[in-house]
Amino acid sequence: CDKMLNLRFVVGLAIALTILSALESCIFPWSPYFVIYAILTITIPIYFKTYKIKGFDKNTVKLFAKFLLISIVFMMLSKLGYALILEYLSLAGNVFYDMDYALFELGKIVGDRLNMPIFDAMLIYGFYMIVWAPIGEELFYRGFLFEMLNRKYPFAVSALISSLFFGVRHLVHFLLLPRYPVFAGLFYFYIAFFYGLIMAYAYKKTENIYVPIGLHFLTNIFSAFMRLFNA
Repeated sequence: CDKMLNLRFVVGLAIALTILSALESCIFPWSPYFVIYAILTITIPIYFKTYKIKGFDKNTVKLFAKFLLISIVFMMLSKLGYALILEYLSLAGNVFYDMDYALFELGKIVGDRLNMPIFDAMLIYGFYMIVWAPIGEELFYRGFLFEMLNRKYPFAVSALISSLFFGVRHLVHFLLLPRYPVFAGLFYFYIAFFYGLIMAYAYKKTENIYVPIGLHFLTNIFSAFMRLFNA
């Protein structure tokens, strides 16, 4: 099926899903829009069978461990560095600058709209972040978008474009807030964009979509623990 695809169609799908994600974030988080988005990110790559799957040999396991270390160090240094900057500027806890606090405020709004406690709303978000995100995001942004771009363009171009879409997808998360937190959103974009580059390289080196899925899963668990530790 993937031979029938052209890059205009591939990029068009990425743009359409970005718009769908923005609509879901603007109108109502976890609405039917998100269900459609979540289903499409998984079914599109599976239907067109664009992603690669190789067996796990010793080299793949070594690469997995290497990229896991890189991912965790990147997340830890980025978030600790950002936290130190916020503390130095006395901006920690400011929804406009602090990404974690902006996510908490988003959870409060969602909780109010769904008539549920903030804790329950954040649990739903945590489930989505740990269970769906590694599968849906890696299948689409690496196994479909990056894969199809890389069949025509060099790695750098393909990784940059696919990671840009991945970053924008996270940038729109805060559109539901009354005042968009520009600086918090930009940090979220930074995290997603550079993490997308790491995942694209891990996928390229191993030619196995299970590698970035596993890395994404473990990194998100690590990030969740970091948030709990900082709470």
